[in-house]
Amino acid sequence: MICSLRNLARTGACVFAFGAFGRALPDPAPAEAPVATPVAESAPTDAAAVAPAAAEAPLTERRVYDLWAEHEYQSMIVPYKASAFADPKWDEQVDELFRISGKNFALRAAHSDRQVELVKGLVAAGCKDPLVASMAIGYQLGSNAPKTKLGRAIEDSEELLETLRTNNYSKIRQWRIAVFILSQKNSIGETRSQLAAASSLCEDTLVAAASEPGLSPMAERLILDKFKFDLDSSVSCYSRAVCDKISASSASAWMKGSLLGEYHLKEAWKRRGTGWAGEVNDAGWKGFASELAESHDGFLAAYQADPSRPEPPSQLIRVVAASHDFPNETEAMWFDRAVKAQFDHANAYLARRWFLRPRWGGSHEEMLRLAEGWAASKRFDTRVPEMYLWTLDDICEDRGEYESIWQQPGVLATVEAIRDGYLAQKDPYFNTILSRIAHMFWLAGKRAEAKDLVDRLSDGFVPGAGSAVRVYQNEFGAVHAYAPAIRATALAADEAADLNNFDKAVTLLTEAKAAHADLPESAAKAVDRAIELFKFRKQFASREWASILLGSSPEAFFESSQSRGAWVISNDSIKLAAKNSWWGDLRFIPKVGKRYELRSRIVAPADGQSEKCQAGFMIYHNVGSNNPYWQSVMAAPLMKTWSTGVCWDTDDSKPMESGNPVDLLVKVWDDEVVIRIDGNVVYAGSAVRPDRVAPLRDQLGFCALDHDPASAPVEFREPAVRLLQARPSELGKIERPVRRPRDEEEIKPRF
Repeated sequence: MICSLRNLARTGACVFAFGAFGRALPDPAPAEAPVATPVAESAPTDAAAVAPAAAEAPLTERRVYDLWAEHEYQSMIVPYKASAFADPKWDEQVDELFRISGKNFALRAAHSDRQVELVKGLVAAGCKDPLVASMAIGYQLGSNAPKTKLGRAIEDSEELLETLRTNNYSKIRQWRIAVFILSQKNSIGETRSQLAAASSLCEDTLVAAASEPGLSPMAERLILDKFKFDLDSSVSCYSRAVCDKISASSASAWMKGSLLGEYHLKEAWKRRGTGWAGEVNDAGWKGFASELAESHDGFLAAYQADPSRPEPPSQLIRVVAASHDFPNETEAMWFDRAVKAQFDHANAYLARRWFLRPRWGGSHEEMLRLAEGWAASKRFDTRVPEMYLWTLDDICEDRGEYESIWQQPGVLATVEAIRDGYLAQKDPYFNTILSRIAHMFWLAGKRAEAKDLVDRLSDGFVPGAGSAVRVYQNEFGAVHAYAPAIRATALAADEAADLNNFDKAVTLLTEAKAAHADLPESAAKAVDRAIELFKFRKQFASREWASILLGSSPEAFFESSQSRGAWVISNDSIKLAAKNSWWGDLRFIPKVGKRYELRSRIVAPADGQSEKCQAGFMIYHNVGSNNPYWQSVMAAPLMKTWSTGVCWDTDDSKPMESGNPVDLLVKVWDDEVVIRIDGNVVYAGSAVRPDRVAPLRDQLGFCALDHDPASAPVEFREPAVRLLQARPSELGKIERPVRRPRDEEEIKPRF
């Protein structure tokens, strides 16, 4: 995401990529795998300190999270016990709630069912503790809450904030409630001046938390983590005034420098913008350089104040890679310093990998060579060897495919060694890593190895771990969630389906499920999904129209970047009913190849609130795990127009004769496409616009734009897909437009 100018002087050339204005050259001498011993940190000195003996443990990411969780627990339970809210009737339940909440807060995890159960029970019993009450407010809101309910939540939270202050509760907790209040005020659309007052409250409570006397180094790291999380959120919590407030505070030099460094790094990209380099004006470049310099000063001051903490040097990797003002500093240098402070600090490895990508002047070979050193560290008590797996994912994402990597010499052998190392730990903490490896084996065609690993993990297998390598739950065939009793049969069913013997595959799974009535619910559902998928594949392979609304739970075959419930999927239609949705995307997970036709009737809301609403299909170009690129084909029935686009960028609308509803049909043949609206051909030609170089991929999806949440849903009725037998004849009837290739800077994807 961040680029380098240093090589401009060296090469006289610049490659524009991913929102960057240059690329980082590989370091003159790429660092070998770090072998530094983690530095143990002294015990916190504040009231929330953990037992001193605990601090003697090696400082790893896992240990950091444990210390954060303990800090949060203590910061809640100590003031509770000293308050008038404590009562033997519920002390035990409060203690359990605060322990769970502290852990989830440290991990940024969603609340658990047990948390909700405890909160409901405490409120019903009459517990008036303000932290319990604040949790109840958050749990009760849910998603898509009406403005009246949000307004009450704001008023109640403001009262609770005052209660926290008067009862000497943790200043970190006061800060987090202030951030919650701001987010809810933003949701109900308060005025700019009202939001400015709420933002000022966030700044003041942040500074109070960061300046609390006796704050431990571990607590400072926790505050920095939450501050960075706020900066990355869609709600602007802090104005530029926060810099002056931080600078004037009594916070430690490390705390001040780290907070200022993070703020200015975020501001640098705001000043520059995240579009193509050609879109950035002189003021943008000047602001970018100025903010990066401020960020560098902050992080450097923090590092000099305390080199034993990894966050400043980790972020300096990004700053140095983005600026040409620090020629004596390299990404490798700051990486080495970060891992010396904490051997497994994930952000350092992420940044180091990122800036070795080809778009930054590195190469996949360099990435793999460095990652091989991380795997060879054999530090299986940490997640460092796992960074090799993430590097494989990075390379696959760059390539836009997840198949060829397994053919490279040594890759599978290294993955097997990583598997063996984590298995030897016999620690459930690493089950997610091992589950990802099982998915990788399956993706590499090593199904027996995948099955064996899932068997060994047993109930510890994590089905969702495969999404990182684009292996989805209902694609995982013989491995995903199947109970050992039928896993061998499921493997045979997959093999039959690979030979297009779908009837045999369905029969095998149907009989296996009938013979094992005691299957766990997750396994039974996985079998049902596999059966429906095999039926779909049979119908599609026979070149018949096949509905993409599969089985009794069609939603299981789709994914979206929107919140749960945004899309309502039934057996005959797909509806977008999302609140505040300017862009809705829904992806059909099963692969359909590159030669198919897709049809559906699109019905737009006719209540006058969504006149500009557009809806249609997405044709995938590249489905990298973080950066999917697609071409859209959309119709605006009420406006009587249609358009195409790439990602969120749409072309100028073109008129159509149709009204509402619209029958949309798209034929895809390799890199060509035919668009029909109500039977009329409106386009036939290239499917891949010249500003995207990624090849057409084999997935499809649905999208909608400018849909007012107060109106009725956008509806896609009876969507179906059919395998094409021959190149569409329409492609020969309409002359394909001649398009001028664009400069290299413009064909790179937008960040």
